[in-house]
Amino acid sequence: MNEQKQKLCLPSMVLGGTKLKIIRVMLALAVVAISMYGLLTKDFSYSAIASLLLGFFFAIMGIEEYKLKGKNGWGLLLIIGSIVIIVMALFSLLATSSVRGV
Repeated sequence: MNEQKQKLCLPSMVLGGTKLKIIRVMLALAVVAISMYGLLTKDFSYSAIASLLLGFFFAIMGIEEYKLKGKNGWGLLLIIGSIVIIVMALFSLLATSSVRGV
């Protein structure tokens, strides 16, 4: 009986529930909106923020994939890629803030 309850709860535990899905959709919409703004106005000053949000988006996708498939999926690659993207976005943010004198 207890094993049957665990099987029913497994999909929500594996996929991270609806909170991660909502955060993932919000991050994706924010990245698209910031990128579209930059493309339409030719103002790319917010591209580092879009890259940072994209790194968090990849991290969430990697965590979900790793929980779902373990080492056999794309989870580790997405997590490593997200770390690289986040570090590069932070360097870019620090470089642009030091150039502006902020």
